Amino acid sequence: MIRRKKDNVEWLEFEQLQEFPNLVHGVFTRHVGISGETFLNILEIEKLVSIVQVHGANVLHVSSEKQELDGGFDALTTAQNNMGLLIKHADCQATIFFDPIQKVIANVHCGWRGSVHNIYANTVKELIQKYHCNPANLLACISPSLGPNKAEFINHRVELPPTFLPFQVRENYFDFWEISRMQLKEVGLLDHHIEIAKMCTFTEEKDFFSYRRDKKTSNNGTVVALR
Repeated sequence: MIRRKKDNVEWLEFEQLQEFPNLVHGVFTRHVGISGETFLNILEIEKLVSIVQVHGANVLHVSSEKQELDGGFDALTTAQNNMGLLIKHADCQATIFFDPIQKVIANVHCGWRGSVHNIYANTVKELIQKYHCNPANLLACISPSLGPNKAEFINHRVELPPTFLPFQVRENYFDFWEISRMQLKEVGLLDHHIEIAKMCTFTEEKDFFSYRRDKKTSNNGTVVALR
């Protein structure tokens, strides 16, 4: 990932999204927290929307300017310009989708429950049906999140499906970065269109909030918008 700084605000950007001037995005660290005004100023966009995230698999198409939309969703999509999509996360993945052909974006909140429900497959299905996207054109960028050396699931035989077992790196520990890659490829994304930050929110305490590490904690924020 690329580290940026402006007006004493630091954030991270994905390498594969750098070539698109009509797209702005940022993964904002614990040094910023959740600050809508900061996100708008840094990314130079007009509007910001978020959702009350519920660890489900439902996708919402955004056209409202209301700052925080109703709960029941964990993924946002839009084709509107200057409409920032915000996902709040601490250990969970915030994943940006971008279709440079159809000029559509999505931002997805995916924790382990989202992986079990396969919210990525739901998101791609919605992008196909709503915006006529071709999965082979989609880019997906996965934020810093809980890494395999800290993703312990002592009850995985009950909580996780058997399809996740090949991604068990040692007893009770799972690589959800590669689980996500598998799920994205299963719905048609190309491997070289998937960028995974591979930065663990648990271990990189200097930069990221982590629920597993701190229990009561604030959130990191990932924002994406079209211009």
